[in-house]
Amino acid sequence: MALEADAAALTRFFENLLSNCAEHGAARSRSAAGSGAETERETETDTDTDTGDAGPERSSAAQSRRSDSDRARATVRVVALEDGVAVEDDGPGIPEGERERVFDPNYTTADDGTGVGLVSVRQVAGAHGWDVCVTESAAGGARFEFRDAERVE
Repeated sequence: MALEADAAALTRFFENLLSNCAEHGAARSRSAAGSGAETERETETDTDTDTGDAGPERSSAAQSRRSDSDRARATVRVVALEDGVAVEDDGPGIPEGERERVFDPNYTTADDGTGVGLVSVRQVAGAHGWDVCVTESAAGGARFEFRDAERVE
């Protein structure tokens, strides 16, 4: 499936959305993922959630010695819909009462978050005329649906 969209805006859209899913999904990832039966493309993302005092001077060799059990993992899926696209993760999800707030400027649940990533996602979606819906994925994580997208054949 191909969508009609501005290339630079779409790049920013997916960078912010996938980063958000990977960060928040990995931070508190569930142990079991959903079936993903409608998955078009699946990307598994390892996200290092260590927030120790080692800082930027921490060597890449030290990071590569970390075992997989020391890292939180999130599975992020991009799913083609008949009239758009969905991006979902297998993390803890977003409580129903918070789903609209995630698009508010400066809203974040991360200690080091800026609260602008999903604002940008909604702006790009709005500029393209896409409807945005936040719901729960089959795995219980967050699912962002973007519908009424213009398809390119």
